[in-house]
Amino acid sequence: MEHIIIGTAGHIDHGKTALIRALTGRETDTHKEEIKRGITIDLGFTYFDLPGGMRAGIIDVPGHEKFLPNMLAGVCGMDLVLLTVALDEGIMPQTREHLDILEQLGITNGIIVLTKLDMVEPEWADMMEEEITQELSGRVFASWPRVKVSAIKGDGIEELKALLVTKASAATHNREIGGHFRIPVDRLFTVKGFGTVVAGTLLEGTIGVNQEVMLYPTKLITKVRSLQTHGDDIEMAYAGQRAAVLLQGVAKEDVKRGMVLAYPESMTPSNRLDVVMSLSADCKRVVKNQSRVHLHIGTDEVIARVVLLDKNELTAGEEGFAQLICEREVCVKRNDKFVIRFLSPLETLGGGVVLQIDARKHKRMDEAVLSALRQRRDGKQEELFFSTLESSPKSPLSLDKLLAQTQMDEAELKEIAETVEAEERCFVLHGRKKDFYWSFTDADAMWMSIRKFLADYHEKNPYKRGITKTGFKSGLFKSFDIAALEPYMTYLTESGKVMEEGDCVWLLDHEPRQDETYEAVAKAVTAKASEAGFALYDYSELKLAEPEELDDIVEDLVRKKEIVRIHDTTVTTPELAEQMKEKVLTYFESNEILSFASLRDLLDVSRKAAKPLMAYLDECKITQWCGKETERKQMKSV
Repeated sequence: MEHIIIGTAGHIDHGKTALIRALTGRETDTHKEEIKRGITIDLGFTYFDLPGGMRAGIIDVPGHEKFLPNMLAGVCGMDLVLLTVALDEGIMPQTREHLDILEQLGITNGIIVLTKLDMVEPEWADMMEEEITQELSGRVFASWPRVKVSAIKGDGIEELKALLVTKASAATHNREIGGHFRIPVDRLFTVKGFGTVVAGTLLEGTIGVNQEVMLYPTKLITKVRSLQTHGDDIEMAYAGQRAAVLLQGVAKEDVKRGMVLAYPESMTPSNRLDVVMSLSADCKRVVKNQSRVHLHIGTDEVIARVVLLDKNELTAGEEGFAQLICEREVCVKRNDKFVIRFLSPLETLGGGVVLQIDARKHKRMDEAVLSALRQRRDGKQEELFFSTLESSPKSPLSLDKLLAQTQMDEAELKEIAETVEAEERCFVLHGRKKDFYWSFTDADAMWMSIRKFLADYHEKNPYKRGITKTGFKSGLFKSFDIAALEPYMTYLTESGKVMEEGDCVWLLDHEPRQDETYEAVAKAVTAKASEAGFALYDYSELKLAEPEELDDIVEDLVRKKEIVRIHDTTVTTPELAEQMKEKVLTYFESNEILSFASLRDLLDVSRKAAKPLMAYLDECKITQWCGKETERKQMKSV
């Protein structure tokens, strides 16, 4: 069975709910306050089957200005709109505001339903229809079919149903059944004994029972326990259907309207969006740079600050590029449409389209930035690929992140990636499980940062071979995709840009400084270590250099195997270290156990020196523990 989502729009008391009752036989005003006051306050949901077998899900929206945020949440996912205009009043303020909203959200498929036919004379109805024609002239709604109805008497209802059948097939033609599913949550409730249910319109993809899913932007992972559409249990829901999803282990407090249910890691929460936006032609307000607005996107509402990128203010009918900085993270995709409203008093200003999620901060009036935004707006796919790379200067992007940010067709994205790699038009890293892509400009900038970082480090630490890997990574790669770090380090070493050994990283052309201080320390440490014999020499007593420089010089001597570090600041010579090993191995030819006391006597050293020497023998795999802290036996592999 095919499904379609039909929504209502129109001024308060223009018969939206009565029309749905006439079409379906069901009541959508179910809240006590709605029944008491006789008006729709929140979204209402029901369904009916059209002639021909298609099932129509109905979203009834409130018409009162006070409840416009609820109306905006309901518009998300509508395939077709029934715009109601009461024949006794004609087009009213909320009719106009709803029309502006539908226009901004790109909803172009609908029927104009002229209601309350039973309350006016035929001549009045004709005159009112002429006024409506004049009001809608030049707008997409002018071409919508019209039907006069009386929800009370039933006049025109069958004609409306026939029109719905005709319009419904066109409305469902371009659905995205493939791709990652997502459901913007517009309704939630608890079923006693079962758990929390979230509901919404499935915008794209499919969702099935027992699938692992994630609630965004909180990234709460859960599982689908069961699915329903219009009260029927189902195993799978498809794009275009209303779906009620029972979630496993989720409290009602964990969810709210405006969140999005989708596959884990298929979406990127963001509080910074690049957009193209415009103000309605009859908007009486001016949006200036840094203005704060109410942003309505999907079923979500959040306050955002508008950073105008190509002008200082936006006036009625004007279009411009902007960055919306939201007060909290939202979860949307590229090409999602939105509406903005004035902060106070609440008035609809206009709307636009998301060009980039998780955008970086831009300079205003920057032609390079504006050029990239034009490419995104115009849908040039290869240019979009590169502009997305350029939006992530501090880290390369994997294909799955590129897919999430560009919202391109997956096969098309892979083809572009393969082409630009073959033609060497971008920087590519091949990881164990993923490939990563980066613009040459940003890759070069990262290398320049690395070179400066290491050069500065070498200058401040002239006697060190290099920096620890931990220090290197924490100093430069805080925003780097951790999965890309290993292949990037491999690239740096294999290309000869940096050297890596053990836990140390340094520039290829760097050598520890060997000046008079270095030579004096090297000479003194070597001589004194030789003089000390097996008793070891503690170089910290030397005053030939600052303590940190002294440590660095000795570490370099150890690296070059001119000195052997036994423990901390105690050292010996390579020759003495070998002699000690030979003595111990000879000892084991006639003894099974080597105690601290035995080692002390064997090497003629103090017990204080014997302890670090025993630890050194353990490190060299000559000795191993045999049950007591003070005793060792010979390592079997030796």
